[in-house]
Amino acid sequence: MAHRVIAVSGLPGAGKSTTVKLLFDALSDRGCHFQKFNAGQMWRTMHQISGSSLGFEDWYGLRTKEENMAMDALQASFVKNNNTLLEARFSALVCRQLGLDYLGVFVSAPIDVRASRSGSSTGQLHARLADEERASKQIYGRSHTETSLYHIFVETINPPADVVAKILKNDAFIRYLQRAG
Repeated sequence: MAHRVIAVSGLPGAGKSTTVKLLFDALSDRGCHFQKFNAGQMWRTMHQISGSSLGFEDWYGLRTKEENMAMDALQASFVKNNNTLLEARFSALVCRQLGLDYLGVFVSAPIDVRASRSGSSTGQLHARLADEERASKQIYGRSHTETSLYHIFVETINPPADVVAKILKNDAFIRYLQRAG
């Protein structure tokens, strides 16, 4: 049996974690059972465990292709066994590579908002995006922000509950849950 996968991607500080948490709660309230997979939290935990003296942004920029691919493999094994809310920058690329029937949601916000949320400077965010573009093109041969990977696009400058309400009312979201249900 194929499992449902909602792949939430976006730029650093765009509100992916908040969106996934609220979407998970809303789906649970509707009797839709999903598990959450948060690659960003896994990377942050790995940074803490590493004991690195580098800040997270600098440490994150040093990831190897092999480390990225290992995280992708972990995501792939998870989505094969669970209805999943997949939160990761490359989640839609992983789903596309696996040939999954997934729903891609891309969340975004202006860079000044993202910098404020993440505690990073706009320069750090620009550098991180450039690093992620290089990594996605190196691993997948395409950008993780390519619009053809996504079905729903939301700006997260509105209150988080409004963002999730917009997703829940989106025709692509409704059709996906009905089709995959």
